[in-house]
Amino acid sequence: MQVARHEGFHQYLSELVDEVPVWLNEGLARYFETLRKEKGRWIAGAVPESSRSILRELRSESQWLPLADLFRLDDEQFYGKNAEVWYAYAWCVIHTLADGTLADRKLFDALIGKLARGVDGAVAVREAFEGVDSKALLDRVRARAASL
Repeated sequence: MQVARHEGFHQYLSELVDEVPVWLNEGLARYFETLRKEKGRWIAGAVPESSRSILRELRSESQWLPLADLFRLDDEQFYGKNAEVWYAYAWCVIHTLADGTLADRKLFDALIGKLARGVDGAVAVREAFEGVDSKALLDRVRARAASL
């Protein structure tokens, strides 16, 4: 079911937006692949076990690509030899935004809102993250990874 939800999310997102940066497409799909219903409520964002182990291995700050560089990865780079790391990293960014601080959740909601309105994915990312302290956000992403 996780694979079906993951691939189904890609299909859903492609109906909304023509072009979505690969990190965002895969991060959102990985986040929503764990969707489950509990006591009548839908819950997403459970930690994929493969992501947990990879993120635990990224201990030093130098092992984390700056967010701007993650955001610029193309398909060839993302799906290349470090694909497992990029999947885990993208999931952790989405998880931090969706389940983090109130400011992070507002950023997530703004980004999703832009995508839902059909804004080009790269434009949505650029506009949503404009003025965001990417170093501080990366610190929160790293803290989330360390807490898993």
